[in-house]
Amino acid sequence: MGLKRSFFASFCWVCLLLCGTLNAQTNQNSGQLILPTPGDSATLRGQVFDRNNQPLAGATLGIAGTSMGTSTDSKGRYALRVPAMVPLELELRFLGFATQRRNVTARPSETIPLRWLMEASVVDLGQGVIVEAERASQPGVAKINPLVSRRLANPSGNFETILQAFGARSQQEFSSQYQVRGGNYDENLTYLNGIELYRPVLMRSGQQEGLSLIHPDLVEHIHFSAGGFEARYGDKMSSVLDVTYRQPRYNSGTVQAGLTGVSLAAEGVLGTEGRWTWQGGLRYRTLNSLLQSLDTRGEYRPVSTDLQALVSYRPNPRWSWNWLSHVGQNVLAVIPSNRETVFGTVKNALQLRVFFDGQESMRFANATHGTSLVYRPHARLSLTQSASFYSGNEIERIDVESAWLLNQLDANLGSENFGNVLFTRGVGAFQQYARNQLLIQVGALEHRGTWQSADAKHLVSWGLRGQMENLDEYLWEYTLVDSLGFSLPSQQSQDSAVQVFRFVSADQTMATRRWSAFGQDQIRLDRDGRWRLNLGLRVQSWSWNRETVWSPRVQVSWKPLWVKDWAFRGALGLYAQPAFYRDARFPDGRINPHVRAQRATHAVLTADHRFKAWDRPFQWVMEAYYKDLRGLIPYEIDNIRVRYLAEAPVNGYAAGVDLRIHGEFVSSMQSWATLSWMKTSERHPVAGWIPRPTDQRVQLALMFQDYLPPYPDYKVNLNLVFGSRLPYGPPDNARLKDTLRMPSYRRVDIGFSRILWGATAQKPLLRGSMARTFRSAWLNLEVFNLLQVNNTVSYTWLYDTQGYQQNVPNYLSGRVLNLRLVMEW
Repeated sequence: MGLKRSFFASFCWVCLLLCGTLNAQTNQNSGQLILPTPGDSATLRGQVFDRNNQPLAGATLGIAGTSMGTSTDSKGRYALRVPAMVPLELELRFLGFATQRRNVTARPSETIPLRWLMEASVVDLGQGVIVEAERASQPGVAKINPLVSRRLANPSGNFETILQAFGARSQQEFSSQYQVRGGNYDENLTYLNGIELYRPVLMRSGQQEGLSLIHPDLVEHIHFSAGGFEARYGDKMSSVLDVTYRQPRYNSGTVQAGLTGVSLAAEGVLGTEGRWTWQGGLRYRTLNSLLQSLDTRGEYRPVSTDLQALVSYRPNPRWSWNWLSHVGQNVLAVIPSNRETVFGTVKNALQLRVFFDGQESMRFANATHGTSLVYRPHARLSLTQSASFYSGNEIERIDVESAWLLNQLDANLGSENFGNVLFTRGVGAFQQYARNQLLIQVGALEHRGTWQSADAKHLVSWGLRGQMENLDEYLWEYTLVDSLGFSLPSQQSQDSAVQVFRFVSADQTMATRRWSAFGQDQIRLDRDGRWRLNLGLRVQSWSWNRETVWSPRVQVSWKPLWVKDWAFRGALGLYAQPAFYRDARFPDGRINPHVRAQRATHAVLTADHRFKAWDRPFQWVMEAYYKDLRGLIPYEIDNIRVRYLAEAPVNGYAAGVDLRIHGEFVSSMQSWATLSWMKTSERHPVAGWIPRPTDQRVQLALMFQDYLPPYPDYKVNLNLVFGSRLPYGPPDNARLKDTLRMPSYRRVDIGFSRILWGATAQKPLLRGSMARTFRSAWLNLEVFNLLQVNNTVSYTWLYDTQGYQQNVPNYLSGRVLNLRLVMEW
């Protein structure tokens, strides 16, 4: 009850905060940039240099208050088409340099040359991490444009979907979770403004997950590393996603409304001096249209809502304070009625018919709060004190009975009964019952600091963190399997007691403490900064098993002085992952008091080539990696649920190659393609080497954007994913049987958009008060699963008294249409 009151109080507090800031905004002179409807277009061309007259690649030039913009190529050159006869405020940004602004008004068909000279500065990344201007690229770390993630045809609405183009793998359109280079869903770090994020634990399927905490319309920076990351990032074995929200510079906002929900994001500056800034977001989502396309028919009531706010105060250049709050709730109520699935082969076609009685109800409520105080005694030193708190209340209520028939279909093309039932191969029933609840609280205090030497050769970072975790869990769950009137497993005695197929029971608490620290030094080895070395060490101790783990890490990068723009990076490090809750629990519900940290040694080599084709910028990234895995806890994956097994730890490996190209295949529109090959296995004492559950050998991810040349207001984006076959096996907690392979994953989503009005609209459809109130608007028509492919996410297993097993695929959603309207002010 205490957690429920905390959740309710947090929700009310954030509501009052957001309402107050919105009210304060309306009482100020908004200062909002309102662009009139453009006429003909003009072109801005030029080059960007640093103080040493070296061209800057990757600088971003945009129009303030709009989504229009471009990036400089490897020689610092750019070209940007803008509306004519409209006063424009240009903003030039590059990490480590002071933002520059200019006002221009162009005549129709005019080409304006603009040369920029950027001054280096120490820039705060939020949470006290500062960097000085660096021309050298950062190979191995992908910097993702958040504008692209907002415009993809995306069924879940979560921006993590874009990570598939940067090495992540996901075969579940309902979920924001992903796997990276042979790891599972629990091996990825996610930070939002320096706060580590947590996900619900009891989830069984992507339908239950709901919204990701990160609001796509508030994001400014996205950095993703698929391995070999620095010591300042925490203790996970696979990847790190570091997201930073925008620092508001004027009052603006975005509203989206579609068949899958509504989203609102707003931000602004309070007062004339701009010391107070705020951001707020509100989302409502329902995936009922996607769930209705599943094989299981019934009444679905999926509702996901969240509210978040970020407030910042900077009284002077030395001090700044931030507060971030998020509250969310995902609810899924299902009353299944029947299911019909046809599967098998052309010569052996089968049909499963299931009739249900009962219902399922899941509710996942969570709240995340974080605050930080940053003090900068001088330009080269930053000290940050931060605190964060996460609370979750996860409830499962399942009471479903089902009766099934397995039918043999007539597969003879010349038969009059083709496709009809020939005979029934088996009958049976299931009963699934669950009354589960998990209360979780995680609080943390942290200090971080960054110091840069006067000659800029050293950038030293350090941190200390203390964390407390309290979990209160109640589990009561069983599954009854019946075949021909016999309960499985079948009785071997005259005892009249009914045996259940699976039973989980627990009523326990877990209170632990963690302490961690890190230190790292980024060293510039030569005067031009073309050789760089990063040395780091991380340590963590956990009170539950009294284990202390050490993680040394090193990265070296080289930017050669070649005619062509190449950069190289090598990384070697130990990544130890102490257990949390899920990987410390046995399948029967007991918590393992002797669980030890899993370890991965990363060896990564990266080559990054930036070039120009068709007078447009491109980037080609090649990365090879090998991970030596030690002390792995064996597990099985069912949908998105990772079920850790009560088996002895094993060793394994993961090795692969990622090839990625991205750039402007169409002028001013980014596209990319990624091809990955990977193999991961683990060694068992009896069977030797067997594939891990994430052993997907090949993945191809493609995102392409284009527009109709005669009508540039009409745009299209295509998102294609192919994943080769994943291992699976019967759900009997026996890893040695998990050597079967699912069918390949194939999915194409496509989106069509029309710019209704705005600075980039060539032929706006609307003028007047609406166009003056909202500076831009566009309409999207999206087609999910365009090719209507039945992708398999898991299997239902049928049994008889003779031990016969039949696996029936559980398919993901079919083809679904979505209409979405987006307006910005």
